[in-house]
Amino acid sequence: MDLTNELRLDEAKRGGANASVEWEEVALNELLRSVDFDLERQHPAHGMHRQSAIPGLQQPKVFRPAYYFEQEDGKQEVTAVCQRYLEFLEKTLNDFCADHPPA
Repeated sequence: MDLTNELRLDEAKRGGANASVEWEEVALNELLRSVDFDLERQHPAHGMHRQSAIPGLQQPKVFRPAYYFEQEDGKQEVTAVCQRYLEFLEKTLNDFCADHPPA
């Protein structure tokens, strides 16, 4: 939790947390699966089909930014750090609510 506290202080009092950005290569089909995009409901004229590559050819790829926080023991993906912090906060809140039920 030391990292998340330092990041909070950076954002609130020191002008912002410094996340590094790296470009990662990802298959276009994987990218489309990671968002709310239904290939089945697209009009055929738009050309989005499950078999979007000719057999024997590589899948089309694109680059997307990946954000990391860096510290002494290496870099950590921003979303992973935030997920762990959110889980910590939820547990803290649930514990408090269990110890202090409404009157």
